[in-house]
Amino acid sequence: MGREELSRLIHKRLDGSVSLARINDAVGVISRELQCAMVDDVPVTVRNFGTLSPCWHHAHRAVNVSTGQPFEARSCPRVKFHASVAFEELLKLRRDRFLKIDE
Repeated sequence: MGREELSRLIHKRLDGSVSLARINDAVGVISRELQCAMVDDVPVTVRNFGTLSPCWHHAHRAVNVSTGQPFEARSCPRVKFHASVAFEELLKLRRDRFLKIDE
């Protein structure tokens, strides 16, 4: 999901009470702050959501599944997500509701 789509969803959820331009600006600021924190190797904790921790996926040898040829996978930055207890409970509640509808 991109920033524009996220902004539109927030705007819709707020029934247009806050202008789309203002929401888009806020989402842009939050996105830039997260990007800067990740580049600076600083974990970011969001209350009732979890923690985003920058890390490196180390270089390793791998095999291309389609060709069977080995290759060297380069190291690259990654972000690990550690969910908070509140977020885990919300996911469980949503999952339970989904399964009840499906029955």
